[in-house]
Amino acid sequence: MKTRQPSKAEELRRLNLSNLLSLWESVGEANDALETHRGFKKIYIHGSSWPNRIWLTEDESEDSTRSALEKASVHLSRKDEPVLLVLTEEQVASSSDWLKEQGLSLLFPQTGMVLELEAAPAAPTEEVLEIVAVRTPEEASLWSQVASEAFGYRVDPTVVRNLADVCEITLYLGFFPEGVAGTALLCTHRSVAGLHMAGTRPEHRRRGVARRMMHHLMGEARARGLQHATLQASTMGEPLYTELGFRKQFTLHNYV
Repeated sequence: MKTRQPSKAEELRRLNLSNLLSLWESVGEANDALETHRGFKKIYIHGSSWPNRIWLTEDESEDSTRSALEKASVHLSRKDEPVLLVLTEEQVASSSDWLKEQGLSLLFPQTGMVLELEAAPAAPTEEVLEIVAVRTPEEASLWSQVASEAFGYRVDPTVVRNLADVCEITLYLGFFPEGVAGTALLCTHRSVAGLHMAGTRPEHRRRGVARRMMHHLMGEARARGLQHATLQASTMGEPLYTELGFRKQFTLHNYV
């Protein structure tokens, strides 16, 4: 019997998730904070809220999901190491009763999205925002400060500085003449460009920072010969990404 080959949509969904998990694993490894358990992985970095997560590594069947969650439950209950539990739609459907029993609640959803880069819209012609790749420890510390302000949670500067030698990850800062305005992160993995951590300082919002940062990252991805860009959008960010041509693939659920 022939094994059914995944469709293009299924493969792109897998690549989107793989890019995100690769980012978390790279951050964890660079900071000696990645734990691999049977059925799940965990990253917890003391003093930082990002990216502290638990995610499942088995297939999305009900039995595998419940088994992995039971093993992960002791880590989820630790008050001294708070982490988010990240589940796909299929995993949530398989474990809704268990989640209620554990008293876990949905903190926020994210929409997995994909774009064929050759179909990306043209970047704005007026370049009022200077975007530069982070190269020095001082710039990495500035990136962590701006990201913390943009997202409202702590991104530890040591965590970011430790990413300097991770070749798959490039950090970017966006500057207006009066100062730094935004951040973004490009993670290349398995032929896909993952666009992450596109954030804007509160005082610079509604000035097109996120849009320009996204255009820059898409241009960088095309220059590297990549064909697809992926991301996981917040409810607030999804309209912008839809306008840029990204289409929805799936929903991730983040529980606490």
